[in-house]
Amino acid sequence: MIRAVLHTEVSRDDIDDAALRCGWQLTNIITGSAQQPAQMMYAAREGRTPLYLVEDARLDALYFASQGEGADEVMAQVQEQLHCCAADAHHQWLNNFDDVKRVRRGLGIMVLQVSPPDDAALKLMEQALTHPNEQVRTLALTAVSYAPWSALRPTIETLIKNDPNTAVRAAATQLLTALFPTPTSAR
Repeated sequence: MIRAVLHTEVSRDDIDDAALRCGWQLTNIITGSAQQPAQMMYAAREGRTPLYLVEDARLDALYFASQGEGADEVMAQVQEQLHCCAADAHHQWLNNFDDVKRVRRGLGIMVLQVSPPDDAALKLMEQALTHPNEQVRTLALTAVSYAPWSALRPTIETLIKNDPNTAVRAAATQLLTALFPTPTSAR
């Protein structure tokens, strides 16, 4: 899956204009819920390549995603037509972990666009997971659910054992179980 996070100033009109110029055909609209972000689905490259516009409140991100044959070409169109965040834009948002809104946006940009994670991204995520503010730790756990970087498993295990907040411990437990299940032993 290839993703491009849009800058906050990109409007729905900008997106509609890009779709018209590029020939993206709207095929479905999914209303958002607590379990799923709102999505608009397009068919690009004469219907051969899916393109999804995702409005994700959990990450404070509006982004395009595509996969399969022609995904690179379609995402190049997105980046040419619309103002997208650079792959390393998360650094400018994660320079102050005391601003929770900036942390949400920065973590969202990072997990959606950095794959595989580099050492700097892992360090930033570790800082968020171990931050004194429980809101920051919770946001980091949410972000990890989008990008289950295996190098973070020990930090998540530490949260389960030592976090002072029961809700954070529960969220870490749920995340660890969902993303890093332990194989069942053979009978």
